[in-house]
Amino acid sequence: MDSLSNSPRKESVLACLSRCNSDPCEYEQEGVAIDVHCPVYGNDYETTTHIFLDCELTMEYWAKSPFQFSIKDRNEKDFGAWCHGTIKSLDDDQCGLLVTLLWGVWTTRNKWVFEGKKEEVGLNVLRYADGWRCYMEAMESQRASGGRKPAEHLKWEPPREGLLKVNVDASTGRDGKKGVGVVIRDSTGEVKVMACRSFKANWEVEMVEAFAVLYGLQICWQEGLRRLELETDSKQVAEALNGRRNLLNYTSIFIHDALNLGNHFPVISFSYASRRTNNVAHELAQLGLRIGEERLWYDRWPSRMAELVDHDRPSVSCLVPA
Repeated sequence: MDSLSNSPRKESVLACLSRCNSDPCEYEQEGVAIDVHCPVYGNDYETTTHIFLDCELTMEYWAKSPFQFSIKDRNEKDFGAWCHGTIKSLDDDQCGLLVTLLWGVWTTRNKWVFEGKKEEVGLNVLRYADGWRCYMEAMESQRASGGRKPAEHLKWEPPREGLLKVNVDASTGRDGKKGVGVVIRDSTGEVKVMACRSFKANWEVEMVEAFAVLYGLQICWQEGLRRLELETDSKQVAEALNGRRNLLNYTSIFIHDALNLGNHFPVISFSYASRRTNNVAHELAQLGLRIGEERLWYDRWPSRMAELVDHDRPSVSCLVPA
């Protein structure tokens, strides 16, 4: 065994992948009546390598994933060799994400083939990546608390007194539709502004999350709100805003624009917040997808938002002094 044997999770990944090498063409050679061509596009044999790498549907899936794999440029010919080579450069958590996304490929394909459901690739990537992220956050919370802290105790934390907290989030719908949501609150949990909007764009997940940050800053500038703590539930975007990660493609443009606008605020910080503490912004992004136009609220919030705001509202003992 090579260095992969040092990681129990990587050993599990390899064991799982070793059982994924069946080839439908082998059944045809044995005289079993089976259509061995790709049922999605019909332009190649339905091998394991085709299913998980070479199918046009799958190549789009990997390009839009957090890994942003360029499958056509890979050196490994078959799926097994690609997996072995890929996980060597991944840590344990990334290996878990890889397996989760492989499961997403399989499920997405089966829905298309057996149920006739052709779902947007970007939406599926977001669903499975978010599922893995929520799982990791729950495990981290459990480890930090010795397994005693229930999930419902994870709540939004107010900003320091005299500052405002801006929570932003993004959502992806069908047919390329995107939604972004913003909520701005003070140290007592009182809402200053809520906003959401939607638009159509062929953007990757990180691009929409970065745009949500820029949109949140634009709302703050428009409303004359200048002393801010901004939170996003995209760890990659938060790290990029703090100079700890370089994001490529158009995502970097939104990061650059957000930082430039942020330079005009006398007090501003960027940080990561888990999805469980970002519920209001998440629901606003979802609402943006449904209503299809930009909305701003200064009072009389939608009932669902009012419930979430009340749930987040801190007690007097939780208020953070400047």
